[in-house]
Formats: sequence, C-alpha cells, structure tokens
Amino acid sequence: MDITKYISHNKIALRVTPNASQTKLIEDNGKLKLYVKSIPEDNKANREVINFFKKEFNLKVLIDKGEKSREKIVKIM
Repeated sequence: MDITKYISHNKIALRVTPNASQTKLIEDNGKLKLYVKSIPEDNKANREVINFFKKEFNLKVLIDKGEKSREKIVKIM
C-alpha cells in the first residue's frame, strides 16, 4: 500500500481499532484504518501503532494527537 498520499505536513491521520483478530492497514472511503491486535490498556495499542509503521514502512512515528482516542494523528520523525 502506498501511504504517501495520506501524508500531509509529515503527519498521517488514521482510525485505530484495537483488539482486532489481526494487525492490518486498510483504506476505506479515502481514509486509513489500522486494526491492531493489542488491547487499549497500558498504552499497548499505541505502541503497536508505532511498531507497525516502523516494521511495515520503515517510518519512525510518534502519536501527535489522540493518544486516548481511536482517531489519531501520527507524526513522522
């Protein structure tokens, strides 16, 4: 998947769904949705989001906004 069209000012907006059966990134109606296996406790789902971008796209990211929300903005470092 080419995520470059979703990068704006070194940030990516996405919706995260925790506690999924598998970790995967999909495009839905022009928006990114990331399903993660981790539960939303003790920052586990957020860490999985960061690790996903590192592993799949070799991008170092931080959660810029939405640390406790499903709607997140990740900043590319």
